[in-house]
Amino acid sequence: MLITVDWFAFRVRSIPDNDIFSFLGFFDVLDWRVGGPCFNSYLDSLRYGHITIGLNGTKGYDFYCQLSGQGCREYEDLMGDSFCWEDFLFRLALDDNVSFSRIDIAGDERDGYFTIDRLDNSISLHKYSTRCGIPSLTKYGREICYVGSSQSNVLMRIYNKKMKRGYSPEDDDGRPWWRCEIQLRDEYCNQFISDWRSFGLGQAYSGHCKNHIRWLSKPNDNLNSQRIKTVKWYDDFLGSCESLKFCSTVGTTYNISKLQHYCITNAGSSIVTLCKFFDMTPEQLYSYFNDNEKIKLRGDQQDLIKMFRGIKK
Repeated sequence: MLITVDWFAFRVRSIPDNDIFSFLGFFDVLDWRVGGPCFNSYLDSLRYGHITIGLNGTKGYDFYCQLSGQGCREYEDLMGDSFCWEDFLFRLALDDNVSFSRIDIAGDERDGYFTIDRLDNSISLHKYSTRCGIPSLTKYGREICYVGSSQSNVLMRIYNKKMKRGYSPEDDDGRPWWRCEIQLRDEYCNQFISDWRSFGLGQAYSGHCKNHIRWLSKPNDNLNSQRIKTVKWYDDFLGSCESLKFCSTVGTTYNISKLQHYCITNAGSSIVTLCKFFDMTPEQLYSYFNDNEKIKLRGDQQDLIKMFRGIKK
């Protein structure tokens, strides 16, 4: 299965010299097209291919960057072979001036796990488990299944990519091509990126797919759905993975901004008093805490350090 970032949009509050181009890595001058208002609250815009930058924001963020599916592929080409989505997304996740709007993660399958009749049968017989209500299915003209609402923070789209592209017979390789795509918004983007860093892209994608919907081997009686096995074709598509649930505290992801805020507002006066009382140098202060065996780091604190070290590399 090929997994790709197929849509990415984020807001930026402020950057040095308002140089959004250097922030994105566009060090060479590109032929940007100047446009008018976009995305409701940005007074101007620049476009290059399928990459759009909203300028002069009026709601607290100066820039809005949007890469459609083709825009993501264009951005990869512009950045070159050394570009890594994981490093790029984690750099943004650590920046308190960046707010994620939307990320689509797409998994393409060419082995026939998904078919429109299989999905139709699973829905009509209630052979699924999800918190999103009844999945909706379109069979004619195009083949697509939606799990969730377009207004929610998580939406899954399963669709016949080959039918959507309209391949001519001479371009058809005879293999099926379906896409299972998870659309994430706002802080749910941060959750997925954190899981990507912790478990790898494949595990994060598969785990969140399975958490969003499980296609079941027999009808769901709504009483013991957890005891019903996942149907084999869905397990085969996702591989061996456990469901990765979104944290109940989505929106409070531990990051450097929250760490700094806590140290200043909650412990700042105590730290300053300690330093002044013992007349400590910065090195002595660091040793005082770092060498204290009573201080144990929580898992999220260790993850933050590992994340920072990984990005520095």
